Amino acid sequence: MSENKDIAIGILKRLFGNPKMDSPEHVQYEFNCPSAICKNDINKFNLNFNSNKIIFNCFKCGYHGVLHALITQYGTKEDVQRVWLLYPKSAYKSYNKPLIEKIDSDAISELPEGYRSLTKKYDSKYYYRAIKYLEKRKVTSDFIKKFELGYTEEGDRKFRIIIPSRNSKNQINYYEARTYFSNSRAITYLKPDFPNKLDIIFNESNINFDLPVYLVEGVFDMFPMINCIPLLGKDLSPYLVAKLIKHKTKIILCLDEDAIKDTIKLYNELSEYGLDVYVVEIIDDIAKFYEKNGKEALISLIRKYKKPNFLYLYKLRLNSKKNKKTHSEQQMLIELENYKKQIREEDENR
Repeated sequence: MSENKDIAIGILKRLFGNPKMDSPEHVQYEFNCPSAICKNDINKFNLNFNSNKIIFNCFKCGYHGVLHALITQYGTKEDVQRVWLLYPKSAYKSYNKPLIEKIDSDAISELPEGYRSLTKKYDSKYYYRAIKYLEKRKVTSDFIKKFELGYTEEGDRKFRIIIPSRNSKNQINYYEARTYFSNSRAITYLKPDFPNKLDIIFNESNINFDLPVYLVEGVFDMFPMINCIPLLGKDLSPYLVAKLIKHKTKIILCLDEDAIKDTIKLYNELSEYGLDVYVVEIIDDIAKFYEKNGKEALISLIRKYKKPNFLYLYKLRLNSKKNKKTHSEQQMLIELENYKKQIREEDENR
């Protein structure tokens, strides 16, 4: 264990310089923080690394997580591989909460009463109403076939588009039931009584976790995307997190424009696990963007993902047209402008 610690500290020394406290008996080591906010604070030693818990925390900017996250962002590929070999289990814990060890959920469900596959034609006005709604949303026949879309005209989920989900064993594990009456007073989305959405991974049967995975909010955001998981909200299933960690999956967040705060939360949470996380700057939301601009424009947009830093994420939040600036955010905007000024001055002095 002591040898592992020495190797880890050696990597940190090479990346961030000698720590303020540096002796074999020390558990706490203080390094210069490499984040965008702190990178000019030379010899401030704000970044504390606990060699027992394998976690770090900056007392100034709040940058924190497990060692794997720090090395993934600032180290070489060799550094990352070495840390994973040294501490394989530590990566399965976040900074402040444990992660489940089991990565495959046993939760299954069944399709609602009256489900009819939309890959077949029916002589029914409700069938044509459902098809008309999907055409309006630019849901193609290929999407209908791939995602096994259906509709209902009876039962407690009647007059709805049914979007099923299957798990890795190809079992039905969930569904979303969306009303196809646009002026209806009914609840827009209904779900099965069991299981809870956090106990499953939606669309898991279509996912290759060894390729980059796109995370979106809703099921209609999923249709035009490739290797995409809808979160059905803004919270992470522990089973999803466990799979992402196991496969060291590259993650691209594509939440709606009005969910910048949630994007920041998810980015921080996933980064704490040592995962490689990127962000796409969305105007409107994925489904609406696709409906207005088409698939080619959407693909072009989602390829422009970025590796954000703290200031970039706040800039997105401040620039959101639906966001009202609070006093603290105004202060962050001032800090952002000061940071830009420092960068320009550094460039001029080179």
